[in-house]
Amino acid sequence: VVWWNQGFYPAQDEAVRAVAQAWSQQAGMPIDLQFYGTNDIPQKEQSAVAAGSTPDVLFAEINQWAKHAYEGLLTDVSSIVEPMQITEGARRSARLYNGEADAASYYTVPLWQFTVSMFHWRSMLADIGMDHAQAPRDWDGYWGFWKQAQDAYRARGADDVFAVGWPMGSAAGDTNYDTQQVLRAFGVEMLDDRNNLLTTDEVRRGVADALGWIVDLYSQGYSPADCLNWQDSSNNTYFLNRSVLCTPNGSLSMPGALKEDDPEKWKDIVTTGFPDRAVGGPSPSITLVHSAAVFEANEKKEQAMDFLSFFTRPE
Repeated sequence: VVWWNQGFYPAQDEAVRAVAQAWSQQAGMPIDLQFYGTNDIPQKEQSAVAAGSTPDVLFAEINQWAKHAYEGLLTDVSSIVEPMQITEGARRSARLYNGEADAASYYTVPLWQFTVSMFHWRSMLADIGMDHAQAPRDWDGYWGFWKQAQDAYRARGADDVFAVGWPMGSAAGDTNYDTQQVLRAFGVEMLDDRNNLLTTDEVRRGVADALGWIVDLYSQGYSPADCLNWQDSSNNTYFLNRSVLCTPNGSLSMPGALKEDDPEKWKDIVTTGFPDRAVGGPSPSITLVHSAAVFEANEKKEQAMDFLSFFTRPE
């Protein structure tokens, strides 16, 4: 039994089904592959753990892997992770502490890594005589460019078009990493090299400035009012409906949703990095890793491990 985080467009799920069917044929064992939405799967996971009835494999974007590993509930998957050709960041993300064993090891299998980019519609800027090539690279100048674009649409009477679709809802993973991206832009490093929380006045000022910048987008009306309630798919929906001029997003799910069905719209979407940081210098994107895990109490651990080993083959 495999529970899998549903993708943002059909091709993602079709690819997973194809791999699952290939493994099933090779292993000579049927596979029950179940897809759940990003915001539904965490509740399913918590209920299954509480009931002691977990799936054999679980891949979830929002999860409690660190907690489960600490409680000794996850299977050591070092035999899968160690041979994998993956980035050091992905490998580090899979290494968790087991409180029962009083030791760290690999307890998750990294399957998906992505960075955070900015996306905009080329044609929406062209309609108001603007070009992204004109956008300043400094932090204030760059966001001022998008505010100017909204103002131009407002002058036309288009009150339903916003400068930026900035996720602020507590249910959205986007809110987490987009906020972290802004914290880094304001020079905030919240942890030292031993993962201890830093609470200096400088860090506090940086946090206040970063959060203040996000609040201003909302209070000044440059992000839709209901962005406070957005879930992970909401900024995708607003962007694809052309209700926001630009939005940050992890992965290529937005252009990916159009690539096959509407190649012309796909070509109209521009993907860029972030502007220079508010404190100066280039603004590298944070990287996120999503992983799968096997629960220690499952009777079919061997088959679950074999499935994930099959899934991680380069081909």
